[in-house]
Amino acid sequence: MDEHKIIKGLKNMEDWAVEAVVELYGDRLTKSAYMVCSDRYLAEEAVQDAFLTLCRKIDSFREDSSLYSWLYRITINHARNKTRNRWEIKVGSATMARRQQLSTLTFALRDHCQFASR
Repeated sequence: MDEHKIIKGLKNMEDWAVEAVVELYGDRLTKSAYMVCSDRYLAEEAVQDAFLTLCRKIDSFREDSSLYSWLYRITINHARNKTRNRWEIKVGSATMARRQQLSTLTFALRDHCQFASR
C-alpha cells in the first residue's frame, strides 16, 4: 500500500490506516525493540507505546523521512526508556533490600553491645 495514502489515513484517524501500519511494521519493530530490551514483553510494550505515540503525534510528522524510519525511532526510544526503568527498579529494589539488611545488622549490633555492657 502507498505510504502517503497510509499517512493521510492516519491523519484522518481512519482505522484501516492504523491496521495497515501494524500489519506492515509490527513484527520488524518488535524485533528491533527486542534487540534493545532483550525482553519480549518489554519489546511488545514498547511497540504498543510507539503505535499510540504515532496516533497522537501523526500531525507532527513532517514526511522528511519514511513513516517506518520515524516509527522506528519512536519505538527505540520507548524501548530504551523501558529498559532504563527496568534497571532503575532492579537497582532500587536491591538498594532497598541492602538498606534493610544493614538496618537489621545495626540493630543486632546495638542490642549486642548493650547486652555486653551490662
